[in-house]
Amino acid sequence: MRKRTVSIGIIGLMLVGLGAALIGCTPDRSAPELAHVEAIESEVTATPAEVAMASLDLTQVPPFTDVECLECHTNQGQLTLLAAPPEDSEAESLSSGPG
Repeated sequence: MRKRTVSIGIIGLMLVGLGAALIGCTPDRSAPELAHVEAIESEVTATPAEVAMASLDLTQVPPFTDVECLECHTNQGQLTLLAAPPEDSEAESLSSGPG
């Protein structure tokens, strides 16, 4: 009986050691250190006025001028005239019989 308890203890210690070794081999998934932030911030030399002028060019959108598309897509009579007819549901019913 004592021999069995010793062998179970040895196997348990081996499993704990194997688990510790596997945990020690896992890759480091922590966030990287940002050491270059100060260098990047010191290189920025744009003034607030330059930043405002650059963003002004991106936000100007030309006015909408394609009224033909707008009139066609909002005309209810034209939409119902061009709509596809409803499909016949009886033609797609399941057939009876073998196979």
